[in-house]
Order: sequence, then C-alpha cells, then structure tokens
Amino acid sequence: MAEWIAQRVRDNIRELEGSITMLRAFANLRQEPITLELARAHLTNLGQEQIILKPETILSVVADFYGLTVEEVRGSKRLRPLVHARHVAMYLIRDMLNNYSYPMIARIFDGRNHTTVISGVEKIKEQLTSNPEMLSQINQLKRRLQGEM
Repeated sequence: MAEWIAQRVRDNIRELEGSITMLRAFANLRQEPITLELARAHLTNLGQEQIILKPETILSVVADFYGLTVEEVRGSKRLRPLVHARHVAMYLIRDMLNNYSYPMIARIFDGRNHTTVISGVEKIKEQLTSNPEMLSQINQLKRRLQGEM
C-alpha cells in the first residue's frame, strides 16, 4: 500500500502527507485497518495534476466549440453567433477563474468596458435558468475545459 501511494506522489511531499493523513482518517472513521483497497477507494485523485485554466484556453475552447476563431470571439463584430460565443466565453472566465474581475475580463476582449462584460455574463446566467440547451452547452464546455472530453 505504501508503495502504491509512493508511485503516485513523486514530487509533492505535502500531497503525500495529506494523502496519508486522509487515509488514516478514513480508516479511523470506519474502524478498519489501512489496506490497499481502502487507499484505492478513497485516494482517487492521488497524483493527478490539477488543470490550470487560463483565459486563452477558455477562449480557444469556446471558439472551437462554436466553429469560430479566437480573434472573432475577442473582436468587435456584432453578428449574433459571435456575440453569443463572446458572452459564453466571458461567463466561463468569470465562473471558472475566481481571480478575474470584470475589468480584467474586459481587457481580454479588446478593451471593452467592464459593464459590457457584466451584461454578457448576466445574459448567460439568465439563459441558464430558462434554456436547457444553453445549460447543456455550458456543461459540455466545462467538461472540455476540465479535461473530461
């Protein structure tokens, strides 16, 4: 069991310590011995790298999803498919990247005003509550961005 954990955590001692602590807690909670089966069942994310998202990645995935270029999504043209993809990208950046403010997102989209970003994000939020197709699109995009597809 120790070998199994050690093979999955090679570079991060804190992750190793945290995994052992978590395993001990599970074993104590269930009042059973620490076994390989227990480790495999409860340390499912062990050794997996976190995907670090960047606005450029979100823009690229959204553009690809809608069959557009990143430049079109970032640009200033007001054609309906472009505006929709732009709003989706703004929403995903705001939703998935906690440290990005509205003004920061506005700079990504050719220096738009932050109120434009707020408006775009709010439009997508409204659509998510009433449009199952929009909810499906956002969920598909999130899965792609999290590396599940």
